[in-house]
Amino acid sequence: MSEELKLFLEDSEEQLTFMENALVAMQDNGVNEEDIGALFRAMHTIKGTAGMFGFDDVVKFTHTAESLLSEVRVGTVNLTSEMLNLFLLCKDHTETLVALASQNQEISTDIGKTNTDLITKLIALMPENANTPAVASEKPAQSSNDIQEEETQKVWHVSINLHEDFFSSGMDIITILSCLEDLGTIKKLVPFIAEIPYLDSYNPIGAYISFDIQLETTVSQDEIKEVFEFILDDLELFIFEIDNKESLRNLLQSKNDAQVYKKFLVENKLYTQQEIDVLSKKPEVKVTPEKIQSNNVETGITIADKSPKKPVEQKHFSLRVDSSKVDQLINQISEMVIANARIAQRVDQLDDTDLDEATTIMSDML
Repeated sequence: MSEELKLFLEDSEEQLTFMENALVAMQDNGVNEEDIGALFRAMHTIKGTAGMFGFDDVVKFTHTAESLLSEVRVGTVNLTSEMLNLFLLCKDHTETLVALASQNQEISTDIGKTNTDLITKLIALMPENANTPAVASEKPAQSSNDIQEEETQKVWHVSINLHEDFFSSGMDIITILSCLEDLGTIKKLVPFIAEIPYLDSYNPIGAYISFDIQLETTVSQDEIKEVFEFILDDLELFIFEIDNKESLRNLLQSKNDAQVYKKFLVENKLYTQQEIDVLSKKPEVKVTPEKIQSNNVETGITIADKSPKKPVEQKHFSLRVDSSKVDQLINQISEMVIANARIAQRVDQLDDTDLDEATTIMSDML
């Protein structure tokens, strides 16, 4: 059994425990919004991860349960005590389906009949089939504005950069795309192939293509990320709303050749040339003799006051900068030290006096 499959089984067991705890709590203490949310997330998570492994029977069943729970969640279906019992049966059946799928076993006739019966009962409780008013009486009703806000469509940029050994994980990109499609509408799907190596360094089983996707959906960033839960170590992932320029800038910086990637984004109409050009402009920074605050790390800085009305004097101020920028600077200095050591070694071999002097100066500065 692969490590990914073990993680799937562990996560499914955890999600089913959450589901059982929520159902029992509502049987004892009454229906509440938090437990309903836990039920929905459990079914949604199991469906998404099962889809990654191609466990179609699990996906189909949990999708039906998730759809009804979604209606309960927005208050269009009343969650009764009979439904709580039904969802307990669904929890047990999901556990059975997961076990069979993970062992690559076929569903028996009896389990198949249970599957059909439960799906029929779940569908019968959907709003168009319900015999009772579609208003939740056991939990606070949501206003039409709340429902409208929850169902607001957003367009997300999903960038998937597969590591070279991705396929050794046992996963494939088609399954991932199928799971994303279940969350909403894939408006654009474009492969970035500029980083495929020449034949002399090409690995036949390596992954060299990345994918840029525009996904329109009502789900959150975390729910999109759940699709990749078991393969996050096998790829580099960016998920952000398409108008988030800072996240787009971070994505550009992650590419080996940002200029080629920018051209790719524009040519495939993921972004306009104007939007890309705006990212390339460096903001004008003016240093004033005042305390400048940003984030996290405080560093001393000396600024000369050049006012003609009085002699020049040194004033000390504090400058706060983001800790990640400090980390980046430290890493760059470390690389400079290593590079300088290599140069010094080469200088000894060349016996070049001028170059030796320059290297000594650099060493003293570092």
